[in-house]
Amino acid sequence: MLTTAPTSDLYARALEEYDRAFSGDGAPRPFADRRAKARDAFAALGLPTRRNEAWKYTDLRPALKADYAFVQGDGTTSLTEADVAGTAIPELDAARVVLVNGAFVPALSDLDGLVRATVGSLRESTEHPVVTEHFGRYTDVRTETFAALNASFDLDGVFLHVPEGVVVERPIHVVHIIDTDADAFVQSRHLMVFGQHSQARIIETQHVRGSAQTFGNHLTEIAVGADAVIDHVRVQD
Repeated sequence: MLTTAPTSDLYARALEEYDRAFSGDGAPRPFADRRAKARDAFAALGLPTRRNEAWKYTDLRPALKADYAFVQGDGTTSLTEADVAGTAIPELDAARVVLVNGAFVPALSDLDGLVRATVGSLRESTEHPVVTEHFGRYTDVRTETFAALNASFDLDGVFLHVPEGVVVERPIHVVHIIDTDADAFVQSRHLMVFGQHSQARIIETQHVRGSAQTFGNHLTEIAVGADAVIDHVRVQD
């Protein structure tokens, strides 16, 4: 797990973290260019205030007062099956996709029944043709501050692809867990692509372990083909 020093100025910390993470970036040019454009957009937009029309009824100042550290999971965790069992939805037999601090954790996930769908780490799927086709197409970083901040970084998350005509019988429960002792700013990015005439049910739940104050900035891009039937539910305790 990657953790950076806390700061009371999230805007400045985000720009510093970008410079630290991508100094001498050797990523393929399309990815590096996309991140750089998102970073520049975030720098220009700044964090929203109630003076922004879209945020006029939402005051973010209380949420941004904490000295957040940037925390990014790496796919490993000290959590066990017993820890994750408490996140289950009662009486629901579902496949389970677990993310800890924004990163996909295969060891705690249960993908039984998803043999005709592709489910895994977005970070590890960048060369998948579906990712190449759809990644970044549905997000306008020029106008959305938190989307620009998210897109500035090389983040992990869920990649889900249900091909044309495939019916996924078992619901897919995406479990987001933030596990940290310090006040933390956690990000993840997800891509879900559903082919024509496909069917799937997605349930996302959010869980925080411990008493630290956390701020989650999660970006999800979804593409749905013609005549697909997708139920997508988000639950926050």
